[in-house]
Amino acid sequence: MGVFSEKGGTVTLTDNLKVYSLTFEDDSYSIEPPADGDDNIGTLSIAPFPSVTWTVDSQYAQIFVNFDRQMGALATPNKELIISGSGEMIFYNKKSYTGRVVVDKGSTLTLGQDRNPASVDGQIELLSDARINFYSYDKNRNDAPTTLSNFVFSNIDNTQPAKIYFTGPQSFNLTGNFSGFHGNSYIKSDIEISDIGLLGGAVNVEINPTKQFGSTISGTGTIGGAGKDFVLGPGFLQPGDEDTTGMLTIGGNLILSDQSTIIVAIKGTNPDLNDQVRINGSINTLAAKQFTINGDPDPGDYTIMYYDADAGDPSGAPTSVLIQGNSRKEGKISASDGKVILTVTELNE
Repeated sequence: MGVFSEKGGTVTLTDNLKVYSLTFEDDSYSIEPPADGDDNIGTLSIAPFPSVTWTVDSQYAQIFVNFDRQMGALATPNKELIISGSGEMIFYNKKSYTGRVVVDKGSTLTLGQDRNPASVDGQIELLSDARINFYSYDKNRNDAPTTLSNFVFSNIDNTQPAKIYFTGPQSFNLTGNFSGFHGNSYIKSDIEISDIGLLGGAVNVEINPTKQFGSTISGTGTIGGAGKDFVLGPGFLQPGDEDTTGMLTIGGNLILSDQSTIIVAIKGTNPDLNDQVRINGSINTLAAKQFTINGDPDPGDYTIMYYDADAGDPSGAPTSVLIQGNSRKEGKISASDGKVILTVTELNE
């Protein structure tokens, strides 16, 4: 057991360290390899018990070394790392930990910080009022997105829900299964939901501090849980990606505002060639800031969204409908019987 108390400081690992539990009782701490070492120097090995608990109280503890749960004949398949306490545990080495992680009630785990990526290779469970911050940055990967392939889940607690924050100057590619997450997500970085990607719970899209405007949600997976609100706010909703069209699914209700932008590509009269959004619940309004249409569609009607017809038809109209491929055409947006329709007409000379 290692107990750090009274005041903060830096613990430098010059050799491997085996731990049963670590308790950070006051102020801030940093565990890291020697200054002139590489990322792989210094390994914290979990002792031969099913789990180890790290308690962080007061401010935070920063971890810049690797975790190893494989201990030869003493290794067990059910090892887990439990983060508890009122402070924040920060991992900032991209090979941070392999195994199951539990973030206890009211505790915070941050993966990545200050231009240093981090990852957990395993399941992540969030208890009531727990929080995890995913940080998108890898200084060695240029502008490549940070891939999230975890299985993430939480308990159902409507009074003190768990929280996920997606932050950082680069984007995310969600390929994991977050469908068992029942809390609230706050998206402050661009995120692409792959065709196998799932994010449950309520979703709030916010300003991307790096770009100083709303974050973009794209892809062909499913975002938002059944019966939950997906609040686009100042964000951009773009099914498919920049190169291919596709269908993005909203698991619950889509909430638009006069700051929201919808971007769809229309490549022909065959619906399978075009971007579409499927909303399993309702749409509150069509009065978004803008519907942007990529392409030069022929005059006619195109279904760009599907929603639950039993929930009623959304009212209102967007401030602007922009057809990028032809300034001599105009578009109008309407909704009825579970479909949002783009109507394209030629402008008169």
